[in-house]
Amino acid sequence: MKQNIFIGGAWPYANGHLHVGHIAALLPGDVIARYYRKNGDNVLYVSGTDSHGTPITIRARKEHCKALDIVHRYHEEFCYCFDKLNFSYDNYTLTCNTYHKSFVRTCIRKLLNNGYLYRKDGHLYWKLSSFQNEIKTFISAHEDSWRFNAINESKKYLEAGLHDRAITRQLEWGIDVPFKGYDDKKIYVWIDAVLGYISAGKYYCKQHDLNWRNFYKNNNVKSYFIHGKDNIPFHTIIYPALLLSLKEDYHLPDYMISSEYLNVNDEKISKSQGNGVTAKELIEKYSSDTIRYYMLSQAPEQKDSNFSYEMLLQLHNKKLVGEYGNFVNRNLAFLVKKFNGVIPNGTIDENVKLYVSKTYDVVSELIEQGRIKSAISKISELVQYANKYYDTHKPWVSVKENIDDFNNVTLTCLELIINIANLYEPFLPDSSQKVFSFFGKTNCNWEYIHIEPLTVLKNVSILFDRI
Repeated sequence: MKQNIFIGGAWPYANGHLHVGHIAALLPGDVIARYYRKNGDNVLYVSGTDSHGTPITIRARKEHCKALDIVHRYHEEFCYCFDKLNFSYDNYTLTCNTYHKSFVRTCIRKLLNNGYLYRKDGHLYWKLSSFQNEIKTFISAHEDSWRFNAINESKKYLEAGLHDRAITRQLEWGIDVPFKGYDDKKIYVWIDAVLGYISAGKYYCKQHDLNWRNFYKNNNVKSYFIHGKDNIPFHTIIYPALLLSLKEDYHLPDYMISSEYLNVNDEKISKSQGNGVTAKELIEKYSSDTIRYYMLSQAPEQKDSNFSYEMLLQLHNKKLVGEYGNFVNRNLAFLVKKFNGVIPNGTIDENVKLYVSKTYDVVSELIEQGRIKSAISKISELVQYANKYYDTHKPWVSVKENIDDFNNVTLTCLELIINIANLYEPFLPDSSQKVFSFFGKTNCNWEYIHIEPLTVLKNVSILFDRI
């Protein structure tokens, strides 16, 4: 049975460049989305640019322009970076769009009607404190499925006691408050942004004739929220409490894919120190798959990790070129050179097929749990297994001494290649598509792929160049 999968990526703020820390935190969402699509499930993957608040207006004053100009400048940069890094958002939008603003105002009215807003000091306050017990129960129910940082950070807030929060602020730039007497105020950006997870999805569903309730209110939905450590309470406490406040049977979040920090040269990224490596800087130097492989294999899932150009080059040359690329190239190039690219007719090694099938199962489980670093590591182990198999069976020898052995080993290696590419596709989409094209394959599902003997390889080329 097809599942409905909702994936929400944290909303980068339109007041600075996208840096490597953002990419490390957000990339798991794309892997999860790509995996579930390959699995045949219904996926809705959304995010956008967080567009309101004081820092943007301060920057606009300094640069003698409108706040919207600042937002659009960074939004364009974010879109460029996500596109170049092959993020597959269904809808990447902005919180300053008309649909979102209207949705937020509607939600604020519902909070008032449901008795969760009150006036104090001329501001509107939300009764977050009234959800202490419900949020405690909600978080306790996910202790085995969330990352430890999400559980620990949430418990800190619960132990201190949830406090009511102002939802309005004296701002020039933001969403208008939908009540009289608040003309000089705007909706506070923290409530505005998290409601974007719903507005972005609802808008996409409306544009594509889909039932949005399937991703927000259906029992057959599984939801993932992708963010960095700084944003944990907004996803584990604020957002679910808002859903409860609306009293509309919204499905509460299932998985919190909350990353630790990615440091640069062993220092925490700081805007004031200017020590961050921007996403744009990386994109201009390296391919999407190289960046994705580095960020996913070195991901700060359980503890802080460190970014360095030296490690990026080392991983690219050792893992992508030396192991994966080498296995693909030496098998395919030999067939092209000696047999005009004709795939031999042979028998697949059942032990190899079993190992590959088990890898599909293990990687599936790891991705669904949000353990992306472990998942990509399992595929890397399969690549090492494939190289060992090739070296042990020496097809360059059997081609002269026993052609049947050569055909069996080569066909087995080719099925290893196509299935490794299939397993890697959610992680490394460009190189996987390249491998598929060699075999004339398109739109491969998440399942073991068989190769047709006597078909011909097409346009074989080097998979990765050494840096």
